[in-house]
Amino acid sequence: MQQAAHKQLYEVFKLERKFASEYNMLCLHMWMLLVRLRSEGKDGKALAQMVYELFQENVEARVRAEGVKVRLNKWLNELEQMFYGMSFAFDKSLSGDDDITGALLRNFYNDDKSKQKAADTLARYTTRELACLAKTESEHVMAGQIRFSDDLFND
Repeated sequence: MQQAAHKQLYEVFKLERKFASEYNMLCLHMWMLLVRLRSEGKDGKALAQMVYELFQENVEARVRAEGVKVRLNKWLNELEQMFYGMSFAFDKSLSGDDDITGALLRNFYNDDKSKQKAADTLARYTTRELACLAKTESEHVMAGQIRFSDDLFND
């Protein structure tokens, strides 16, 4: 969740620093982590559930920090549905039914074709991070010793 808050992510990927973009970035990083945990079998699925519950608690705290007090559960349900929709779209890119760039363009940039270059950059980052996570040894993954790259910010 720390990586999704990295200020330079928003600059590099041409995103406004607002709740919607931050939530999308948080969802993307959570999805990448869940993809990796799926490959760890039953123990990975159990850990994924715990991580997801922490994610939901974090989202609730963020929504409260935005000042939402009325219809909180409605907002949380809508955000959860958005996460599932994004995850489904991103999963389709893994199976070859869609490409990650298209899914990112739709979910992060509202399918604004003028943002294609930013979506391409975000897709390269996502692909690289998925590859790095896949190479991370199981014992590190299961111990929660996951780091996302930050060398993109030095380009």
